[in-house]
Amino acid sequence: MIDLSELFKNCEPPTGSVEGALPDSTELENYEPSTGSVDQAQNVDPIQEAVEFIRQRIQDRDRGNLEIGTYLLENFFENDITKAFSKDPKKINSYRRLCEREDLGIDISTLSRMLRVAAQEKYLRDQGIDPSALSFTHKAELVKLRNDEAKLSFVREILPSPPSSRQLAQRVKQMNDGAQTASSLSTTKRRLSSLRKTLGKPEIAQLLGNHDQTLLSDESIMNIISDLREKSSCLVALCDDFFTAAERHLAE
Repeated sequence: MIDLSELFKNCEPPTGSVEGALPDSTELENYEPSTGSVDQAQNVDPIQEAVEFIRQRIQDRDRGNLEIGTYLLENFFENDITKAFSKDPKKINSYRRLCEREDLGIDISTLSRMLRVAAQEKYLRDQGIDPSALSFTHKAELVKLRNDEAKLSFVREILPSPPSSRQLAQRVKQMNDGAQTASSLSTTKRRLSSLRKTLGKPEIAQLLGNHDQTLLSDESIMNIISDLREKSSCLVALCDDFFTAAERHLAE
């Protein structure tokens, strides 16, 4: 018969005890099972979470509106104000799916305004401006202005004593009208400059009587273009009459 004591007499005991490896009775009594699994956490629907967040905050007017916009900016647009201000109708697919939810509680235009105000809030704060003194209505009106130095200067101007919502709307409209007028004038100047270069070409100058087009005023250039259009129309009409007469002659 084999003496097992001889086989194991040189074996070292384990470095830790069995008792130390297991939880004691106190730990077992206080143990609480996890309320959710890893799979459940991974399967949380971000769209449903967003809907619930929006419905909870929507009653809190100014503060709730900004919180909703900030939530959208951070969770759907990666805190990127360029993406948030984009007018691309597709935008982010997840945001589009959120907008399609019938139980959202607000219309899409309102949701979009909240998002743009939150993006504007980030833009202003990044530029060192704290717009806390302005109401959400004021901020929604300012969204209509481009994010540029003119807007920053205007916000700094009104912050100490914010105007009424109606007064602000009028100022914003005036600024936008002025910007559009300046843009139109700039476009007209570029076109006139391009026309001068075209009229300065030898073949065009010869057609117009070899005048130095660079010496002509803007009004004179516009008159020349108008005259060319009229002559071109007459030439096209003459060509049409010629081809019509030719076709009739060949048919006889």
